[in-house]
Amino acid sequence: MEDETFDTIYGSCKAENLRSDGTLVTQILEWTLANGDHAKMYIPCGDDDDKEMDEKVEEEEEEKEVRFKFDVPGGKNHAKNAFDGHKDSLYAVSGTPSKTLRNGKRGPALMATGGGDDVAILWNAETGKQIARLEGHTDSVVAIAFNNTGEYVATGGYDSCVKIWQARGPKTGTLIATLEGPGQEIEWIKWHPKGDVILAGSADGSSWMWLAPDQMFMQVFTGHEDRVNCGSFTANGKLVVTGSNDATVRVWDPKSGKTKHKFSGHLFHQGPVVSMGVHHKRPHIVTGSTDGTVCVLHAKKGKIISNFHHGKAVKAAMKKKDEDGASVEEEDDFVYGVVESVAFANTHEWIASGDIAQGGDLGSVCVWDIKSQRLRFSSTIESGVTRVIWHPTQPLLYVCGLDGIVREYDARSGSMTRRWCGHRNAILDMSLLQNDDDTYLLTASDDYFGMSFSLRDGGEKLSE
Repeated sequence: MEDETFDTIYGSCKAENLRSDGTLVTQILEWTLANGDHAKMYIPCGDDDDKEMDEKVEEEEEEKEVRFKFDVPGGKNHAKNAFDGHKDSLYAVSGTPSKTLRNGKRGPALMATGGGDDVAILWNAETGKQIARLEGHTDSVVAIAFNNTGEYVATGGYDSCVKIWQARGPKTGTLIATLEGPGQEIEWIKWHPKGDVILAGSADGSSWMWLAPDQMFMQVFTGHEDRVNCGSFTANGKLVVTGSNDATVRVWDPKSGKTKHKFSGHLFHQGPVVSMGVHHKRPHIVTGSTDGTVCVLHAKKGKIISNFHHGKAVKAAMKKKDEDGASVEEEDDFVYGVVESVAFANTHEWIASGDIAQGGDLGSVCVWDIKSQRLRFSSTIESGVTRVIWHPTQPLLYVCGLDGIVREYDARSGSMTRRWCGHRNAILDMSLLQNDDDTYLLTASDDYFGMSFSLRDGGEKLSE
């Protein structure tokens, strides 16, 4: 049995040993972790007849075609840990750093993922081991987030409810509360920056606010005429901001539930607002739209600070001739992309935006200087961009997309400096986890895997 190789949904596997309980331990030859070891798969072996085994192999091959749309570039897997436990695409990921528990012991950094299998999973982010399966949703889990202390993790589902789970302590994995009210799918969730209050936006055009652990309804925000795609508290937690398919952004008073400001009109987005970022100190908001525009707003004053056009900036940067000798500038069928992600830099007065264009076959990232109102740089990627995240203390930008690759850009020079590979399908969500030993990028993918990538010593260095 040893040294025998065979194909599975994860690729070619080599038999390592057969345990006394009948479990076959194998090495996944195509999956090498950052430490150089092959990832392992454990296969229960029973007395099933050959026919059942053949049927299982056929099912696995069909699933493999759906899960793994491409090979890992260059065969390199830079993941520190691969989190395997879901049976469908992962739509959401979040992390929280290690902390000292009440008993004086060190609690590990945690990661949580949500997927199309209607399940969320709580993981030890440091070892990759599963801690608890959070089961209870009846539809896809599309949003997930830890509160500011890491004690609770919230999940939002297409079953129109938000669930609160214990993330640490003896009751880890226990359902604390189910928050109901929205009439349609939950699109996003956000915790208050300092307390256990949580926001959620729904496809029915409303947003809701609860005191999460107590399962207490606090406020409902109504006024949008379509799906609420994004939202958040401002940095100090005193205002609520939401963006909608109705091409407006509203600023709300969380106590009264009334609209304080409404952004709309010819100087604003002309398409659905689909992405939002919050400044870490000021009451400033950045939003992205399906029309290719990016706006910076002053939530407290109700004023537009800046208005950028991501699509036009990318188009202007693509003036070089294509194979037919025609420039992009002259093409009538150039389509501005959907600005899927926006974020404020933590070190400079800059913002970043990433888009998906041409049906996902093209994407781009832009970095803008708010003070000068100018584009610092743009970079085109042969795949749509799904998330942009800034480093917490350096002018470095992390970008992931539909090609399963995470890229690092130095925003001072505009050069791409590193990349991390490992996924074999689109990355749908990404989160940054700053721990005491390292800083990690956490990813959720269409290949049913979550992964963690080290920023300290991981990835493939591309340039000085």
